[in-house]
Amino acid sequence: MSKYGLDEQPEYSLSSAIQELDPVEVAPLYVGNPYDAEGEPIPISFSNATINPDTAIELARRSMSGEELTEEDGDLMSYATHSDGYAAVPHFDFFFPLAKALLDADIRDVAGEFRIYDNGAQVHGEVMFQDAESQLNLEGDREPLFVGLSVGNSYDGSCSMYAMGYAMDTYCKNSMRNLTARKSRKHIGEPDEVAEWWEEILLQMTAIRDVLGEIIEEALEIEIDFLNQPYDVEEFYEYLGLPGYLARAAATTARNRSPREGGTRTVLNLWTLYSGITSALTHDFNGTSEVGSIETYSQLAKELLFNPQKAIGDVKAAYEREQRRDDAVDERTIEQNLAMIENYEITLEDRKDEFEQFEEYMDSLLTAN
Repeated sequence: MSKYGLDEQPEYSLSSAIQELDPVEVAPLYVGNPYDAEGEPIPISFSNATINPDTAIELARRSMSGEELTEEDGDLMSYATHSDGYAAVPHFDFFFPLAKALLDADIRDVAGEFRIYDNGAQVHGEVMFQDAESQLNLEGDREPLFVGLSVGNSYDGSCSMYAMGYAMDTYCKNSMRNLTARKSRKHIGEPDEVAEWWEEILLQMTAIRDVLGEIIEEALEIEIDFLNQPYDVEEFYEYLGLPGYLARAAATTARNRSPREGGTRTVLNLWTLYSGITSALTHDFNGTSEVGSIETYSQLAKELLFNPQKAIGDVKAAYEREQRRDDAVDERTIEQNLAMIENYEITLEDRKDEFEQFEEYMDSLLTAN
C-alpha cells in the first residue's frame, strides 16, 4: 500500500504489502561460562530469541565460506530475547487474515501504509476503507472522513498484536488515532488463533463510523470563545497537556481552520480544536516511536472530542496549579479567572452523561466479547 494513496494508484496491494514484511523465527539461546573460557556455550531453556531468518540464512552462508562473524552480525540477526513462553507471530500470519476478511466482506477499496522500525522488529500502520458505504460524510460542504483501523505487531516485545479504531480527516490528511480502545492479543498460544479477530472487528466498523459521526456533529455545535477565557488557544492546548511546540502548531492550524468551520480565530468549536491536535500529531510530532508520548497526546485529543466536559475540567485544574505557583498573581485574580472557566463548564454540564456514554461506547466496540 502506498502512503495514504487516496488519489493515486497504490504502490502495493494490501496482500503484497503484507508479504513484504519481515519474517520471524524463534532460536535457542546459549550462555558462556565465565569460569570456563575454553568451554562451549551452554544452552538454556527459560529464554529464547526472535531472529530474522532471512538474515540468519545469509550469515550461515558467510560462515560456511569461512568468514568470521561478529557481535554486530548477531545483533543484526536478532530482534530480541524473551521468556520461553513467548510465541512469535509473524507479521504475515497476523495481517494476512485481515486482507482475507476484507475480501470476504467485499471491501476492496482500501488505502494506507505500514511503517517498519528496527530492522523489521516493529510494524505499525493504518488500513482505511474507501468504499462509499464505509466513508463518513459530515453535514455541509466538508470532505469525507475515511474510517479504518490502526494495527500493529512486534517481534521485540514493544507491543502486543493490536487493532483499534482510526479515521483520516481528508481535508488536511490528519490521522485520528486511538478512536477506540485497543483490541490486543499477547504473543502466547497458537499464532493461527489471531485469524478469528478480523471478522469480529470488521463487523464493528459500521458502528464506529456512525457513532463517530454523531460525536463530530455534537462537537461542531460546541464553541469556546477564547476572549472570555483566561488563556488563548495555544495556552489552552498547553494546559490540556501538549508540549509547547505541538501546542503552537495545533493553535496555528485550529485558528486558520476555524472560519471554514463556521467560527472565527477566537471562537472555535471543539471539532476545530480537535483537528488542531490531530494536525500537529500528524505533521509536526518529532518523536520517533509509535508508542509512548504520541499515544498520550492522541488520548488527550480523543478526550477533547468525546468528553469535553472532562477535558475542560482538566484544563482548569492545570491552569489553577500554574497560577497558584506564581507568587506574582494575587488570589482575587485567580478566583476571577477560574470563574470564567467555570461559567463555560456549566454550559457543558447538561451533556455530561451523553459525553461519557459516547466515550464508553466507542471504547467497548472492538473489545466487547
